[in-house]
Amino acid sequence: MLSIIFVFKLLYAFNVFAIDSDEWKLIFKAATGGNGSVYELFTGADILNVDNVHAQSISQPIKEHFKSDMVNQWSELSISEVLVRIHNNGEEVAYFMFDGVGSNKTNWFSLSRLKQSSYADLYNSTTNASINFFSIIGLQWPPHVFRTFYINSIWEGCPNDTGWLTILDVNSTWGCPTWEDIHLTEIPAILYSPLQIMANYEKEATALLAESMTVSVRFDRSNMTCVRMCSTPVQQDASSYCYKPCDSHSDIHKTFDSQSDINSIDLEQKVKQLKKKLTVDRKNTSMYKRSLRSVYENRTSAKTIGIMGAAIIASVIGLFVFFDCLRWKQDNKQ
Repeated sequence: MLSIIFVFKLLYAFNVFAIDSDEWKLIFKAATGGNGSVYELFTGADILNVDNVHAQSISQPIKEHFKSDMVNQWSELSISEVLVRIHNNGEEVAYFMFDGVGSNKTNWFSLSRLKQSSYADLYNSTTNASINFFSIIGLQWPPHVFRTFYINSIWEGCPNDTGWLTILDVNSTWGCPTWEDIHLTEIPAILYSPLQIMANYEKEATALLAESMTVSVRFDRSNMTCVRMCSTPVQQDASSYCYKPCDSHSDIHKTFDSQSDINSIDLEQKVKQLKKKLTVDRKNTSMYKRSLRSVYENRTSAKTIGIMGAAIIASVIGLFVFFDCLRWKQDNKQ
């Protein structure tokens, strides 16, 4: 068994390099302690935080979920592979890779579609580990237990619960006291095996909690088509869009010409945003505001100049008044 684990560690290192070097698109992120149900967000129609780069960040994450509209359009896209990553402290600690060809937004997460994994006893293993749960819906036992994105092996009472991954969703109110209840303050809580194999949850209770779980996809670019979205392109994250907007009904199945088609949409939107942000109202500038205020000056030279200026102005005005008075007096005598 130890030799198998050693081999998997080597394979894991090579696979991480290969995964990071390939073109994967982040479309979903669940955060421990995030607001709302992970299961309901993923399976529902809502999107979330497509303009929030911090919610999508792995290296500097915040406790917020992210969902692209691409999840809702799953069946319409040419998805070839799906990658689930578990993260702690900004680093990947486990992964699962699935075959995405012909899948929908829920059935891709299954043992039959699993292609690679960081766990030595889960994929292509000689240990023949039994699996009793492997699905997104997982184990939902209302009104108390909600374990979603659930990959489990043994379920024979709390001390024997053993598996690889589960998310204690927001509706969870109680569970196994030794390993589940202690994480209910963090719900939704992402729990994973911190070992190279499946973990007994009770024995590893304090090491189960992960920071986030992400879902990324890779496309078959040769078969990628435009879905009928003639009004607004579907935004997949803060920096890009999935679809080329259709000009007419005949463009429903128009294929992407190049990545520039997507980038041109994004550029136009960003230019508008930047123009709005960079436009400055003159009346809001500090220079304009300073021009409306008088500042007291107590220097002797300034006082002298001020007195002299006032005296000159008063003299000029007085001179005009003096001549007007003389003229008025002469007119009265006549």
